[in-house]
Amino acid sequence: MDIQGYILDHWLAKMKPESPVLTIYDKDGIYYDLLPLAKEKGIKVIDTTKGLLNARLSASRFWCNELSLNKDSRMIIYRKRSMPTNNRDWVEEPFMSFFKSGQVFPYGPQDGYENICRTFLPAKQKELDQLFKQGSTSFNMINALLDGAAYPELEHLTSGKSFAEMTVGLLSQTQCADMKWLKEWKVFATAQYPGLDSNGVSLKDVQLKLWAYLLFSEFVFDLPEELPDNLTSVAMAPEQMKEKVYLICDKLRNQINLRETYVRMANKIAEQLNLQEVFAKSKHLGDRVTFCFENSVEYDRFISYLKEGKQDDATVLCKKNLSDVWCQEDLEVATFWKLAEHTLTLLACIHQGIKSDGTLKELVDWYAESGCMADYAFRRYHTDLLGAINMPKQVKELTGIVNSRYHEFTERAVKIYQQSIAQLKDFPVLKNQGCLQKVYPALEEGKKVVFVMVDAFRFEMGKNFSEQIERSYRERVDFSGH
Repeated sequence: MDIQGYILDHWLAKMKPESPVLTIYDKDGIYYDLLPLAKEKGIKVIDTTKGLLNARLSASRFWCNELSLNKDSRMIIYRKRSMPTNNRDWVEEPFMSFFKSGQVFPYGPQDGYENICRTFLPAKQKELDQLFKQGSTSFNMINALLDGAAYPELEHLTSGKSFAEMTVGLLSQTQCADMKWLKEWKVFATAQYPGLDSNGVSLKDVQLKLWAYLLFSEFVFDLPEELPDNLTSVAMAPEQMKEKVYLICDKLRNQINLRETYVRMANKIAEQLNLQEVFAKSKHLGDRVTFCFENSVEYDRFISYLKEGKQDDATVLCKKNLSDVWCQEDLEVATFWKLAEHTLTLLACIHQGIKSDGTLKELVDWYAESGCMADYAFRRYHTDLLGAINMPKQVKELTGIVNSRYHEFTERAVKIYQQSIAQLKDFPVLKNQGCLQKVYPALEEGKKVVFVMVDAFRFEMGKNFSEQIERSYRERVDFSGH
């Protein structure tokens, strides 16, 4: 494993399904030689040094034909120039649109070349000080500090080459024929994970120590409060390794075949350290949900956002947790965030207001186009609530919010309807124009007529039924909707 592989891991960590494009601004050409390595990883590389027009066209085509269809696709756009720093520069940047739908590198101090080198070799800070002082910071000079370290046995066991691949690969193993790799592991751990006890007599022993080191480090790095004294002696990574730890932990959670193992190990470590009791009174434990007990704090935060009218913050929190490993693997967590999603749909409809200029037609059009979503979300909430087996205590409070907001909303809508319905008193003889223009002539011609009547509380069922019939029988059915 070398600095090149480590930087590539750093780039990959920035590219996710929701932001699959990484635009690299590299004025001095430091990273240009890494582009072939990125291609070997299956990443689409757009090298803009070979012509801007063709590069822009190639990027656009890949975006439309691959990225939009395959969530696992990734693309790097390489720009050998400084990142734009003002609006005028961005206007003249032909790849500005990709910036809005992806990530950029470097972004922030953690992406600086020196910082990356220091997190790559945390045990070689003095040597790195000397190299950067001299200006001798090529990849070869940085790799020379590895003391010729090679890990053939560890690479064979983990099927990995980079630091991230070897770490995740080691934690993925369920068994091994021998412990020949242990000596290499100790050298690797000393260089990459300062403070980690790399000793062990078995694979499981080594894995448990590594799991505890990584997860506890992530938890502490993300913690917005001081660490209690009784936990300061627990082994963890130094502060400069925060981004490296985040990278590994994200990979562990995102790897589907490791999710069950992740949940089991996280629960075991939290229990061993008594974390739930230690942080029982905490109101905020950070943005990362490393351990299961943190979900209870997330529920409270979500409800607080709703009470404070911070719906945007509540939406971000819900979206984050819906894609988290705990929502995928824990039924209680999944129940709450599914209910939270219905709650947000309901509140979004309520916040849009009842759109009507005072006429009955405007009111009916509003309900048909968007107002019906409030009824839909409310029913889905209570349907899922009835089917839930495991529910956290916060569901009771959330249900109270849903019921009160919905009832207030429907009362307002009914009052407006009652005021509008008075318009009908001016029409002593009501004639359904649909019947006059469509139904009667059809009956006289001997055609079959189907009349579907749906009440307001099942409006979306009728709407969906109508759309389905229209799609399936467009050439054979004439519609008259009123």
